[in-house]
Amino acid sequence: MIDTGAIGLVLERQPVAVRERIRQEYDRLTGPYRHADGSLALPTAALLASARVD
Repeated sequence: MIDTGAIGLVLERQPVAVRERIRQEYDRLTGPYRHADGSLALPTAALLASARVD
């Protein structure tokens, strides 16, 4: 499980140049999923299954 709070702390402690580079890459990767109003809709998928063994 990913601790999102820890990710924020790691990013916060980076030099400004590193944070800017991370933001540029984030914007590049998420750009195709942004709407005109600025909202972000990332594609998702889930696999749900149920089974019973007798």
